[in-house]
Amino acid sequence: MPHNDHTIAPDAGVRIDAYRTSGSSPGPTLHLLGPGQVGRELLKLLASSDVRVVAVTDGSGTLHESAGVDIERVLEVKTAGGKVRDLPGAEPWDAWEAVERVEADLVVDATSTDFAREGWGAHLESHVVSRGAPLVMAAKDAAAAHAHRWLDLSAARGRVGINAVLGGAGAALRHQIAELRAEATGVAIAGSGSTTTIIEVVEAGGSIQDGIDEAGRRGLLETDPELDLKGYDAAVKLAVVASALWGVTATPEEVPRQDIRDLEEEEIRGRAARGHTTRLVARGDAEGRLAVGFEGVSRTSPLAVPGDRAAYVYDLPGRRRRVHLGAGMGPAATAAGLFREILEFSGAAVEVAGRAAPAVSVELPASTETVHLPSDFVLECGVSVHPGHLAFERWGSPDRPTVVVMGGISATRFAGSVGDERGWWTDQVGPGRAIDTERYHVIAFDYLGGAGASWGPCTTNAWDPAWVAATVDQARALAGLLDALGVERVHAVVGASFGGMVALALAEAFPPRVGRLCVLGASHRSHPMATAAREIQRRIVRLGLDSGDPAPALSIARGLGMITYRSSLEFEERFPTPAEHAVAGVFPVAAYLKARGDAFAQRFDPQAFLCLSEALDRHAVHPESVRAPLTLVGFDTDALVPPAELERLAVESGGPAWYIEVQTEYGHDGFLKEHDAVGEVLVRCLAADLS
Repeated sequence: MPHNDHTIAPDAGVRIDAYRTSGSSPGPTLHLLGPGQVGRELLKLLASSDVRVVAVTDGSGTLHESAGVDIERVLEVKTAGGKVRDLPGAEPWDAWEAVERVEADLVVDATSTDFAREGWGAHLESHVVSRGAPLVMAAKDAAAAHAHRWLDLSAARGRVGINAVLGGAGAALRHQIAELRAEATGVAIAGSGSTTTIIEVVEAGGSIQDGIDEAGRRGLLETDPELDLKGYDAAVKLAVVASALWGVTATPEEVPRQDIRDLEEEEIRGRAARGHTTRLVARGDAEGRLAVGFEGVSRTSPLAVPGDRAAYVYDLPGRRRRVHLGAGMGPAATAAGLFREILEFSGAAVEVAGRAAPAVSVELPASTETVHLPSDFVLECGVSVHPGHLAFERWGSPDRPTVVVMGGISATRFAGSVGDERGWWTDQVGPGRAIDTERYHVIAFDYLGGAGASWGPCTTNAWDPAWVAATVDQARALAGLLDALGVERVHAVVGASFGGMVALALAEAFPPRVGRLCVLGASHRSHPMATAAREIQRRIVRLGLDSGDPAPALSIARGLGMITYRSSLEFEERFPTPAEHAVAGVFPVAAYLKARGDAFAQRFDPQAFLCLSEALDRHAVHPESVRAPLTLVGFDTDALVPPAELERLAVESGGPAWYIEVQTEYGHDGFLKEHDAVGEVLVRCLAADLS
């Protein structure tokens, strides 16, 4: 019976559509070694693809059918505790013999951790990798011993997938192996689903044994639980990475490890009370120093991952970090990680394969902090943000009143200066500035779906141009950030343009958390004329994406945007109009628009532009639901957000509101250009002195 005649649902929590490889030729053939928990979940996914499973092997034998095995029957027998040898037509071949006899386009090793370790990796290399067939690994031991050589061979002959071995982050390592081999000096790994679950149970007041029981119920423990509890699994992952990057040869037994049962429960809870958490962290460096132990980590560290994902933090020169986040913890998610590389090696587009097991790769400077979003964080448009994170910067002491600062869609987490680098609002954020970092604890973050370091098209391996991260989504993510920092209520939220919309959405969704609002050039809705202009911009960008050359389209769209951001008064004074002023047929105003557009296209992402531009136009807040004291700042020449809109919001607001209008020739960009006038308003708003 053909394998894809059935619809078999994977475990809850992992949703993967039926993906097909490119082209009209028959799908590739596959040999599965190890139909255990992970292997069975993989079979469910393969049943909805055009990959033909021609052989399944366990310790008892092999079922080999060139037309494709009956996946439903295999699942029925294995789920009931049976053996492959119980299936009609099964051969008595064990895995060693099966890889010699079965010819398949792909081989998946999902055997148990301790399966035939001695010599098994060399056997796979000889009979699978060396003949050019892709090998997709879930079993870690063989990968630990051979990762460096296998990734070298991948470039020349058969490809080796280690995505599932590294908790869904192995594909990112494989794709960036040359860069990381050249630059990475060390690595820190966190992401033991079992031990993290145990820690979370203890932090909530349970015992370590309660946590072990919960990890078992979730299917997160190895067949032999001691492998998890004694840090063996983490040591294997560390050995894989050390081998892949630096050629370090070490068995997991040689890596110093710590048993979770040796921890003091009160110490775990004490860290949690101080705003930290405990994680099993595996550390290694290019010198071959490897160790696994439990550490206290900040809740704003990439290592503070929940139990359903893994983090790999690579140390780079200049105090930079390359962070990989994978969501491949547990049998179903591990199977999704395998499926991702099966799709990729079978010819599916990488972004399509990524949807099978989304992962994140992002470079962060030392100053940037992160918070992980919950696995059930779903955007208003219905898209799951997993593994999702938010990147942010802070200035000032956390003991001081907290002020959140947000700007337009192109604004970043660098609102103030960091080191020698100026921020986009350094004129207002800094020591002695209007938003005084010596008086306030200031937070700024990169938007979800934007072009920064948070979850979005520039950091995740799967993105769809139709996805939108709405203002309420940004507000929910910001609330999660505040939770991680232990901030129950902010002194003020200062938002300009898109950031002002997010501020209003936060006040509507989380009223008790907002002390006061200062909103500049933003209202409770998008004006129809603004939506009209942005719709034309989006059409231009989509045309560019469809043509395969989005940069010129993004430049044109930004140029069109500049016409709406600035005023006719400024253009009249700034640019001469007679034709004789044109240089080589180009008017000065046209040269200006092209220069601004080209600069924007070099630093922004077209997918992020579509995401956040659409979010602007979907924004809707009920004025009466905004009860926090509200200062609204309008600009008399703003064509995007007419002052009348802000006056209406001030009247209809559910709390005390003040409207202040700034005279400017800079239109909507007045919040960036009118430093003195805007600064004066900010000082008064933050001090609540509006008399």
